[in-house]
Amino acid sequence: MNIRTALKLTIAFTFLFSVAAFSQSANNMVKLNQLGFYPEAPKVAISPSSSTSFHIRNATDGTVVYQGEFSVSRNYSLSGEQVKVADFSDFKTPGEYVLYADGGGKSYPFSIENNVFGELSKGLTKALYFNRASVPLTEEYAGEWARAAGHPDNQVIIHPSAATDNRPAGSRISSPGGWYDAGDFNKYVVPISSSINHMLFAYEQFPEYFNDQDLNIPESGDNVPDVLDEAAFALRWLFTMQDPD
Repeated sequence: MNIRTALKLTIAFTFLFSVAAFSQSANNMVKLNQLGFYPEAPKVAISPSSSTSFHIRNATDGTVVYQGEFSVSRNYSLSGEQVKVADFSDFKTPGEYVLYADGGGKSYPFSIENNVFGELSKGLTKALYFNRASVPLTEEYAGEWARAAGHPDNQVIIHPSAATDNRPAGSRISSPGGWYDAGDFNKYVVPISSSINHMLFAYEQFPEYFNDQDLNIPESGDNVPDVLDEAAFALRWLFTMQDPD
């Protein structure tokens, strides 16, 4: 390849990447909560459109079901855009919708319904199951993400910083279970403790909600709410980390 050809390719690629970057940072999409909203909850969307009004259509048949006015334009420094707020909190009819800026641009489809975050709630807790250490994830509960048990952790070496007279540095303990923190396969007391705290507090506040939640984990159907079963899996690991002295 000669220098002239290389220069042409460099310019071409620079142009293409510049266009791609600009198309990602500057668009007229209306931004909102793509999962949706509870009927009685506040509902807002953000638009970079220069238009002054917006409308909402039924996602199935395109029927216009709501019309409103944008707020005054304000600068959003993080994106370098002038944006406006569409507040449609008074629209409460359950259904599937798309919000359109009258001057161009629309949102992704979103829902208005009473249990709009139900699947998200289940997914957040089920994600902890997928991160279980030391046990296999079978197809019955993990589907296409089934896998063999990882890291038995039954020969964990005591670090000098955690050593005591009865557990000197270099001695070994069994500490299976818990949740992987990330792709590095480490397990940490503090994040796991925090997660358990949030799960127990959520159950304390809304026991009826979690009593009816089925996460399809190995403990499902044992007359204990699944959120507590999942918390207990990690709690048992915490006990292995506690110095018996």
